[in-house]
Amino acid sequence: MTTRLLFLAALSLVAAPILAGCAQQGGTGTDDEKLELKLGSMMPLTGALNSLGPDMESGAKLAVEQINDADVGIHITASYKDDKTTDSAAITGTFNQLAGEGVTAAVLDLAKQEQIVVASPSATSPTLTERDNGGYFLRISPSDAVQGKVLAKVVADDGVKSVSVILVNNAYGNGLTGVMKQALLANVPPIPVLQEAKYEENAAGDMSSQVTQVCGGAVKPDAIVLVAYVDDGAAALKAMQTQGCLEGRKVYGSEGVYNEQLATKAGKDEAGAWLAAGVKGTTPETSNLSRYNAVFNASYGADPNLYSAESYDGVMYLALAALAAKSVEGKDIAAQLPSILNAPGTKYTPDKFREAAEAVKKGDDIDFDGYAHSFEFDASKREPVTGIYSYWQVQDDGTMKIIATGKTA
Repeated sequence: MTTRLLFLAALSLVAAPILAGCAQQGGTGTDDEKLELKLGSMMPLTGALNSLGPDMESGAKLAVEQINDADVGIHITASYKDDKTTDSAAITGTFNQLAGEGVTAAVLDLAKQEQIVVASPSATSPTLTERDNGGYFLRISPSDAVQGKVLAKVVADDGVKSVSVILVNNAYGNGLTGVMKQALLANVPPIPVLQEAKYEENAAGDMSSQVTQVCGGAVKPDAIVLVAYVDDGAAALKAMQTQGCLEGRKVYGSEGVYNEQLATKAGKDEAGAWLAAGVKGTTPETSNLSRYNAVFNASYGADPNLYSAESYDGVMYLALAALAAKSVEGKDIAAQLPSILNAPGTKYTPDKFREAAEAVKKGDDIDFDGYAHSFEFDASKREPVTGIYSYWQVQDDGTMKIIATGKTA
């Protein structure tokens, strides 16, 4: 029996990683050995992304349960922790608590050194593409290098002449805003970004100063873009209403505010209208979400939130790569991931996990599409080669509706 650590963690929308490999025991598996993988999960159960974390964790738990039930030569034992929506550099103690012996606390910087595969369900920062991760980082969601351009197109297509941005001051907020700003300036005619008002994650709550910064000047923008999380986006809408900034001004948002709770958290005006009504934005498009929703609902009695399917898929990808390698060494898992995720090979989806597992154990080529996406992955960068997005809009009754699909840069 071969044992290794499989480590799943979510660190905001910046680097939500699943880590696999590097424990004390050595060796590789044989056909009659069962691979024993230990899973440590870190999801934002509290903090700015508390609306997403629980369902991301539930998605990982569901994948672990189904993999173990399949009994195809791999078994996962899991432990789950709260990362409190904190940057990886600040939570080394939690990593070490989960990892025990043989696993470092670093998520990306030491992953290559320690040969730990990092698979992230929700990392979207464009800066992650630039890192030399030696093949040990797998990004499951497409980069915001695509979403920033798509969000800019939503704004431009509405005839907006100028914007200001309220953004979370981290790699997610700065990265997406930077790409969007470049795309807006490249528009014909250019759309200037007048102000960028930043706030610190987990330190928001009252967004009055940020709203004053973007709306209080002599030159006011046609629109406000929220590159934020749902609680912060709702707080910004409240402050905009209080300061008279909301009336007659368009508001847009990234996928961080794509949440049915946006309207209820922001509330209504004196006339009883939802403050969030009319807000538009973008969110990554999923290929088999209706199928995942049904599976998730059967286990948990509700539809999943954003990035839950990606968390589920991440565990599936790593399990299949380990089976294909007959090993839980990080370097062996990393080497197998491109062949698991890309053509050529027989197509499989999660509802056929058992068949996919038996195929890779025999050495057959497979092309495994998760519930979240069916993208091809760049074999070097280990991320989707493109991204496809939907446009959403908050309706007058406070509900969110997908208004366009199939959008890309």
